[in-house]
Amino acid sequence: MDILQDYIFQLYRLSSPYIPLLISTTHRLQSYLSTLPLQNLNTLFTTAPDLTSLALLLLILFLSVKFLNMLRRAFISWLVFWIKVGFWAVVILLGVVVWQRGPEQAFRDLGFLWGEGEQVWKMEKRRWEDAAMKGGRGGAGFGSQGGGYRRSGYRGRRGW
Repeated sequence: MDILQDYIFQLYRLSSPYIPLLISTTHRLQSYLSTLPLQNLNTLFTTAPDLTSLALLLLILFLSVKFLNMLRRAFISWLVFWIKVGFWAVVILLGVVVWQRGPEQAFRDLGFLWGEGEQVWKMEKRRWEDAAMKGGRGGAGFGSQGGGYRRSGYRGRRGW
């Protein structure tokens, strides 16, 4: 309890230059807010809404939903546009590669890349299956935590 009292005393001592500023600011804010017409706000919460305010609320709700729908449609149209641009860029890139390297060499390169991808896929599948059998966290860490791209013969630093 003494530690808490000492801590509060030190906090008061350090913040004492700022307390008068805070008090004057709150008094100024209170005097400003007291001049606002709060009677209209009070009648707004105590009386039942009339038909015009409900119609205005429904109009605002309708317009906001329309605006959000317009934003959604604009976003989707730009997204579809950039997906199409990316697709045709890949098609043109593949056409240029086939044109420069020839169809036979391009298919050899494609077979090589497919084999590399298949090898990486099998290695990752084996790694995740081993981690699942050990009950580890998969690729969540390195070293003794059961993840990472460590080879079996690696003898690096230990005890991190």
